[in-house]
Amino acid sequence: DPESLQAWKEAGRLDFAEFTQARYRELKVGGHFIGAVACPKENGDYPWSKVGIVIYLALQTKVAKAEDLAPCVLPCCWRTEEEVREGFENNDGWELQVCDFYQTKDPVRESLERTDISPKEYGEAVVEAFKAVCHHTCLGSLTKCTGMPVDKVEELLNDAYKESVDVIAADPEQYNLDVSFWYILAKRVK
Repeated sequence: DPESLQAWKEAGRLDFAEFTQARYRELKVGGHFIGAVACPKENGDYPWSKVGIVIYLALQTKVAKAEDLAPCVLPCCWRTEEEVREGFENNDGWELQVCDFYQTKDPVRESLERTDISPKEYGEAVVEAFKAVCHHTCLGSLTKCTGMPVDKVEELLNDAYKESVDVIAADPEQYNLDVSFWYILAKRVK
């Protein structure tokens, strides 16, 4: 739905403007912000989101009403270079000195490519990486949205994680957890 996508994009723009304004207020004139901002891979892919979708689809089969999961979709904005630049350049108190793209390779993926691990072991490693970053938020969000007790939600999530391993193992190229980001160096000049 193009209207929803535009609303999402505008919410992301406002969120990033709020973020850069907060960092601006924290610094004195001459101070520097150094940070990294998530972005799509060079090929435009969003692998972490793909893993989230696999887990979300597995969860849909485990809850009484799949629509209960709708509020559990976590907001995430993967920013383009233009969006990052706009976030700093809309405030004339910033001087954006560096905005460089970097992409780090998924080290577990390299093990799979060398055949040091099987596709199933790769799937397990991808799910573990996802859990390390997202589990706590998913657990809290799903508990709140469904009204189920935490232990029951934990059980549902663990079942969904296990089911997701086989999906990832069947097509590991789709779930390559490279990390792409814009390296930012900005100076407060006013």
